[in-house]
Amino acid sequence: MTLQSVQKFIQRAASNRKRSVRARLKKKARFEKQLYKAALDSNNMVTVMRNDYFKLDVKPRWMKDWNAGPLAPRHDLGMAPGEFGTLDGYDFINYTVPPQNSSKWIYPFREGDTVAVANGRYKGRIGKIEHVELRTADARLSGINKSDLRKSEEERFATGSKDPYGTQEIPLRMDDLRLVAFVSKTGQNGIKAEQPVIVDAVTLLHADDLPRFRPELKGSKEYREPVPPKLFKHKRHADDETVVRFIAGTNIEVPWPHNEPDLVDEHDCDTKRIEVEDATYMPQLHQAPLPDGLIDELRNKYSNYRVRHDPEYLAKRAYEFQKAEDLKNPDLNHIRTPLQEMRWQQNKKAAERTSEEEAAHERLMRGEISLVQYLAIKHKVPEERLAGILPATAGEQRPSV
Repeated sequence: MTLQSVQKFIQRAASNRKRSVRARLKKKARFEKQLYKAALDSNNMVTVMRNDYFKLDVKPRWMKDWNAGPLAPRHDLGMAPGEFGTLDGYDFINYTVPPQNSSKWIYPFREGDTVAVANGRYKGRIGKIEHVELRTADARLSGINKSDLRKSEEERFATGSKDPYGTQEIPLRMDDLRLVAFVSKTGQNGIKAEQPVIVDAVTLLHADDLPRFRPELKGSKEYREPVPPKLFKHKRHADDETVVRFIAGTNIEVPWPHNEPDLVDEHDCDTKRIEVEDATYMPQLHQAPLPDGLIDELRNKYSNYRVRHDPEYLAKRAYEFQKAEDLKNPDLNHIRTPLQEMRWQQNKKAAERTSEEEAAHERLMRGEISLVQYLAIKHKVPEERLAGILPATAGEQRPSV
């Protein structure tokens, strides 16, 4: 291989690598564009539904009530009594955020965190997060921003409730939430106590970056800047155990919330633990461990790497193997063509001749016959024809072989 061919090979490999990277980036950009378009379509649909609902129902009713004053009619009557003033399910739907902003590392909130509302009607209220929706970047707080939700007939029938509405929390945007951390401080009397602090900015760090992240090392070569949250989704095994939260600008860690097990009420009719752990099934030797046909559902029956076979398949393979061995055995009576019969006779005579020659050679070596007799047996000629050429009798000295 010449130098020119090697250079061509390297150039071709480099161009193929660049082409694959370019194709992968183009495919990724096309996929993100489709996601962005889907989010935009969803937001447009929500906007249209809200505008239609406001124009057709809410705004005319408000104007009518304002103009009528104390003579305004009662709306809580008619086909849907008790539903006046309640919200529809569409009012609980927020706008979908772009996919690049829907990662769980953009917002450092999880279920069970204590947060404070920074904007809106409930500004200053503190509550716990019940549910986080990353697709719309909102969170539902316990006991905050409650509203009456209209129920359908199916929901009433499923829950067994006769009320036409139910109270539920409306999700809040996570941009309007701030994390509440409990920081231990020492008071004037020297006693440490945990004090809630509203954190305006949170720094997320991967566990690999913790040894080299210390504010006192800032400015030295050993200092490592915090990794942007959007890069955590590209790290391997990035979860709440390998990512740590810090208050921005400090080394105060904010632990992730722990999911407490649900308390279950015990009753006298509950099964006891000792009865659950008791081994009541004793397998027996005369019973198969699995029913017939179940192993075919657990293992691929037609895999090239299977080790279990059906009895019919094993019998078929054994028959084929025995048939091939029988064809190799010439002593068995099989139907042969004339050519096969001639070759079989020749092979049989050659085998007999070889056996006779070996027996005569052994007798010659033991001195029981002479060389003339051995040659007569080997070449199938009378001894008298060989007597004048090589006279020999039994009892002469042993010839060298």
